[in-house]
Amino acid sequence: MAHRGSSAVLAAAIALGVGLSVSACTKTPTDPVPSPTAAATTTAAAPTPTPSRDATAAWTPYRDSTDGFSLRYPTNWAQRTCPAGGHTGLFLAPSSAALAVCNSDNVGQMAVTVIPGDQRAGFTLAGSTGLVSTPVTVGGVAGTRQSGTAVEPEALGPPAGTRQIMYVFFTGGRTYVCSYSQAPTGATATDVAADFDLMVTATLSFTG
Repeated sequence: MAHRGSSAVLAAAIALGVGLSVSACTKTPTDPVPSPTAAATTTAAAPTPTPSRDATAAWTPYRDSTDGFSLRYPTNWAQRTCPAGGHTGLFLAPSSAALAVCNSDNVGQMAVTVIPGDQRAGFTLAGSTGLVSTPVTVGGVAGTRQSGTAVEPEALGPPAGTRQIMYVFFTGGRTYVCSYSQAPTGATATDVAADFDLMVTATLSFTG
């Protein structure tokens, strides 16, 4: 059937006076058609993970070889040490006006103190409202974090409305207490609680 169809088409073309030259019946060579090529595949390089930045890396280091601990604190904080009974209390504050005064009842805004023996039972935020106590582990040592707001001022306590945070640890035969007091007004009213928490949880280390 295909052969008869081709003859009929050819006869019709002759009847219409269309001359079929040799060149018309011969396929004219053309430029070779390039064979299809595979589309280029681009593979994006996997993003390189960015190391997490240690926010405390540039902080000021402090080490107490006698009481066996070290930490770092913000470089713009003021610092004072007060020797007493063979131990050295470390006192910190965002300004010198908020620092403790040695040999006085003024303990300033932040303190790190070490007491021989297991004295954990004696360190609680008595007289505080909204008291919360949670377990924490710092430097491989289990302890507690207490927080609350002072209600009524005691004889040697903070004024009412003072925000208080206290960490207590016991290791190596010593009790370690890290305390924070932010009064509603005055020299110790600056809020540096987040940095205090970071100082304790991220930099405090017990060295024996």
